[in-house]
Amino acid sequence: MISKYWYSKTEIPDKIVKKLNKLLSKSNYEIIEINKFKLLKVNPKTFISVFNINRKYLFRGDYTSPAKENNYKNACNFLTEDGFCGFSISNDGWLMSLFSNNNKIKFLKAISSYVKTMANKLVCIVSSSLKNNKLIKLYNKYLEFNIVATTKNDYSLMLQYHGRKFIKTFNNHHGMLFHVFMAKTTDSKKYKIFDNYFEAKDYVNKFFK
Repeated sequence: MISKYWYSKTEIPDKIVKKLNKLLSKSNYEIIEINKFKLLKVNPKTFISVFNINRKYLFRGDYTSPAKENNYKNACNFLTEDGFCGFSISNDGWLMSLFSNNNKIKFLKAISSYVKTMANKLVCIVSSSLKNNKLIKLYNKYLEFNIVATTKNDYSLMLQYHGRKFIKTFNNHHGMLFHVFMAKTTDSKKYKIFDNYFEAKDYVNKFFK
């Protein structure tokens, strides 16, 4: 799927807003309040449905992995009341599918204290210099996560998951992609570069065993 919304900022169409409202009104959830900011703790099915709808309309949504690549059954899944923002945290501390179709910084600020108590690592797709990457800077500033591992080039892996059309379009817009792993650690000596995504993930997992 190549979404036209990924490469330009735009508002979610009214029909999609209504679809999200209807979906959430029919779901079961628990209200979690973080410094007067409300989140809905939802089941995996609801989270996947809402995330899949939002992903199509996210600016640079091609930087997010499709829901099918993650396991939300063994995780806590959260959405905002309007269904425009959300995130998931696995039972072993991975922050997954953090998304926002509203003000991203405002959302990140609101959830940061809660996320920091539950999550200790994340992985994201990057295609630019780590030094100048805005997303990396946001995760470092608001979640206090630091880079611990990167992959050199994930073309083959992403080709397997997303297909040649997706990769070609991504490269044309952003450049060659790779993965960055971040964790709650201040030890810069732990930083390593890997040829393989799964080796990098195993390396990060060992920090917290």
